[in-house]
Amino acid sequence: MLNDLLFSLSLFLLVSTLSFAWWRGGAAERYAAFAIGLTWLAALIGQAFTGETIPALTILLADWVLAIGLAALALRYRNSWLGFALMVQGASMTLHAMYFQEPGRHPNYYLIGIDALSLAMLVLLVVGTVLAMRSRREAAAA
Repeated sequence: MLNDLLFSLSLFLLVSTLSFAWWRGGAAERYAAFAIGLTWLAALIGQAFTGETIPALTILLADWVLAIGLAALALRYRNSWLGFALMVQGASMTLHAMYFQEPGRHPNYYLIGIDALSLAMLVLLVVGTVLAMRSRREAAAA
C-alpha cells in the first residue's frame, strides 16, 4: 500500500514538474523535460518488461541516455542548471558503479540514492524553469 502511494506521488510530481517546465520554460527546459520524461517512461517500461524488482541495468541505461541528452543540451544552451544536472547524473553513475560492485548487497541504499537524485533532477528542472521565466521577464522589461 505504501509503495503504491509513493509510486503515485512520484508520478504526480514527475508529471507536474514536466508540465511546468514545458508550459513556462524556455527551449532548454522543454527539451530537458522531454528527455527526463522519456527516460523515466523507458525505465518504467523496462521494469515492466523484465519483471525485476530492482531494475538496475534498466535504470543505468536510462541514466546514460539522459546524461548524453543533458550534455548535448548543456553544450547547446549553456545554462548553469544543466551543468548541475550533469553533476547529478554523475552522482547517479557513481551509485550504479557502487551497486554493480556487489549487486543486491545494499538495494535499499541504492534505491534511496537513485530516488533522491531523481528528485534533485526535478528540483533542478524547476529551478531552470524559474530562471528562464525570470530571464524572459527581465528581457521584456528592458
